[in-house]
Amino acid sequence: LLRAAELTDAVFEEVCLENCIANDMLSSYSLFRKCSLRNAFLQGSNFNYTVFEQCDFSYADLTDVNFAKANLEGAKFNGAIINNTKFDGVILKDNDFTNVEFRRCNFHESNFRNTCFINAYFEDNYSIKGEIFENCHFINPKFKGNNGGLEILVKASNKKLKKRLGGQNFV
Repeated sequence: LLRAAELTDAVFEEVCLENCIANDMLSSYSLFRKCSLRNAFLQGSNFNYTVFEQCDFSYADLTDVNFAKANLEGAKFNGAIINNTKFDGVILKDNDFTNVEFRRCNFHESNFRNTCFINAYFEDNYSIKGEIFENCHFINPKFKGNNGGLEILVKASNKKLKKRLGGQNFV
């Protein structure tokens, strides 16, 4: 139990934090390397300027989490709950967002590279501008409400991918 813990400048390497209850945790400027946060309850936590290198957030509750300016390179988010989450200026490279629902999230100036969104659902997300989506794959995405132009960006991205793969349709 790490409820409301302050772990600023902390270092965690290959630590198992599965099923951990750590809501409202403050962990700015920290490093999590190859940690498992599967099924963790991280609601309301602040991880700005934190590095999560190859961490597993599968099925974690990330509601109201602040990842501003974080580095989430290689992280997995399969089935994670992502509501009202801030990804402002985040580095997302080689990520897996399979069966994830994004609701009311902020992606302002985020950098997505080689990231896979499979069966992802996007509802009323905002600040979809200034982002970089490079070599990202959107397979069977769903959209509802206003997503700040993300749907148009996804269709354009998949059109290029479809052309490279000889006509297979993803959207």
